[in-house]
Amino acid sequence: MLLLSIKPTETSPCIMLDTDTNIFEISGSSRPENISAFYKPIINTIENYFQLMLQKKTADEQVSFICNFKFNYFNSGTSHFIANLFQLFNMYAPYGIVSQIFWYFDEEDMDMYEAGEELSFLTNLTSTRCNYLSSDFIRI
Repeated sequence: MLLLSIKPTETSPCIMLDTDTNIFEISGSSRPENISAFYKPIINTIENYFQLMLQKKTADEQVSFICNFKFNYFNSGTSHFIANLFQLFNMYAPYGIVSQIFWYFDEEDMDMYEAGEELSFLTNLTSTRCNYLSSDFIRI
């Protein structure tokens, strides 16, 4: 079931959270005029979903949460949102919700590669994996 489904615009990315597969995906360009108004409800939805997962899982059970980041551009305000999201993922890891981060970037875009590395380093999220896409990277 799609808990979140936001269509992309010229200034905001496509966002999807599928509760059947525990996959969160964000793709496209992100430069919304009001970063907080756009991203705060998304963070709240993910946190509420994590709380629901905690209620449903057993104490020793680990639940995998897959996060696909497929930006072709994002502004500095968006990088703060991503850092906050990574911190949220870290916060729930000790409780058995293990986030696997996949950071996609065009193989020719080293700035996007470095942004993923920097966000991973700043938030101490060691599970970040960077995957190259070919030059035919789909831009939404």
